Amino acid sequence: MEPLSFQEYICSLDPTTLPRILRICSGVYFQGSVYEVSGNECCLSTGDLLKVMAVALQKVICEDMETGQTTELPPTFKGEQGCPPLWVQPHCPTGLFQPAPAPETYPTLRQPFLEGSKQQGLMLHQVLGRWHRRPQPLLCPTIGPRALLLHPVYEVHAAMHLRRDVVKIPSTLEVDVEDVTEEAQHIHFARPLLLSEVLGMEEVLPAHAEILEGPSSSAVFKSTWVPQLQRGQRLQLHGRSHAWRVLASAPGSGRHFLLSSAYQGRFRRRPQQFTGVQELAASLRPGGRLRVVVTQDCEGRGNDVPPLGVGDRLEARGLQGNGPGTRLLCHR
Repeated sequence: MEPLSFQEYICSLDPTTLPRILRICSGVYFQGSVYEVSGNECCLSTGDLLKVMAVALQKVICEDMETGQTTELPPTFKGEQGCPPLWVQPHCPTGLFQPAPAPETYPTLRQPFLEGSKQQGLMLHQVLGRWHRRPQPLLCPTIGPRALLLHPVYEVHAAMHLRRDVVKIPSTLEVDVEDVTEEAQHIHFARPLLLSEVLGMEEVLPAHAEILEGPSSSAVFKSTWVPQLQRGQRLQLHGRSHAWRVLASAPGSGRHFLLSSAYQGRFRRRPQQFTGVQELAASLRPGGRLRVVVTQDCEGRGNDVPPLGVGDRLEARGLQGNGPGTRLLCHR
């Protein structure tokens, strides 16, 4: 098959023949190493292979052949409802397309409809289904009396070698492609896996693996083997451990501990510290109680605030009053 522009190929593609494998004959690369724009693939190199999985119509650009003016038609375009424009002949239904007659006969619309659609016309999706590489001049009473060219824009969903997700490529991307489906049946489009995905496939372990992308951040603990986990490193994966681990740190020091779920030691929760009465009151839940120990001596203020000493035990029971005069009710 001779190379075609990507737009020509996709427009003439029969969806029932999918998937199809394409080779990029002339690549395109955007300045600045931009790999994706608005979620769409925009950089394809010469020789790249695509496995086209699906094609979705996004919009149709409608071009007036006489004025060059363009408008967008939605994929669901069916024409306006109600009375047709006054210039429309009674035999020509609105919202339907038919071949444009020779220029000297405009706008009589007496040219027969496309084969198999006489006196009915074709809906938008039917016209696009009969695409023959190049757009044909058409007439649509709803849009106007002059000949039109339809330029469909598709979103192509394709698989690429060593890409995790299906890539989305606009059909208007200026690349040339050739169909190599028949000669590329043996080609497998490898999909990279996360380490967690590989470890979840216990039936394939042990297995050989190669790191395609190393860690993006430094390790949280020192190790002699973590720096070796770089791109290109080959590994032999034997299996997975079902024990989970917790990374813990010691307050006030730079020490860290990696604790296994198999650890049989015991822990005691560290007491919560409050820097003042307001913080203690904020931690008190409605209907709940908090037992606290005084850690700093406090002089009393008359009968309202009794003196407190280090070691005094209190039970905070709730708030009394509203606004600035709110008090914390405690039991000693």
